[in-house]
Amino acid sequence: MNIKNICKKLDNFIEENLEIPSNGFSAFPRDDKLEKYIDEEWEKKSISGSGSGSGSGGSDDTFFGQYIEEKREELGLKPSDLYKPALLSRDFYSKLISIDHPRPGRYPVMSLAFPLINADVIKNSPPLMSPNERMKEMLLFSGGIDYILRNTSIFDLVIIFCLNEALYDVNVVNHLLKNKDLPLLPKGLK
Repeated sequence: MNIKNICKKLDNFIEENLEIPSNGFSAFPRDDKLEKYIDEEWEKKSISGSGSGSGSGGSDDTFFGQYIEEKREELGLKPSDLYKPALLSRDFYSKLISIDHPRPGRYPVMSLAFPLINADVIKNSPPLMSPNERMKEMLLFSGGIDYILRNTSIFDLVIIFCLNEALYDVNVVNHLLKNKDLPLLPKGLK
């Protein structure tokens, strides 16, 4: 499919799915099972003395760094298999997974999710997690419920569209974002 057809399909997707912000509808409805799992993991970190263990599902950057490393190793990837296709610098990736890095931003988390999703789809049939579930898990682990994708945002709808259409190349995602005059992934990291 060529880029013009993809852009036209995206326009239709946005027109059909964009919700009025006042209703608060989320493209990824609340997942109590996943949120409970995340809260339990926070509690384990709190009890063991590593991390803040806030239970909010996202304020402990060390936990997110460990999460990324575990997923990377689970899929048999090298660090460069993540940060290069995510358009992140090696230095930024190192800071992101280190204990000294502040809470990761939403854009770099999304950028890292796409290569993880792509690797999972390529290496596992069926994938260990659906692309939408992988993105949701990463966003919850990094920033809590505030990072969840919603139908009230055109930016978020572009990301959802890419997940639904198996467009996991960050350059393609950025082309679609740019076409809508939206911020690109990753934002301000190079």
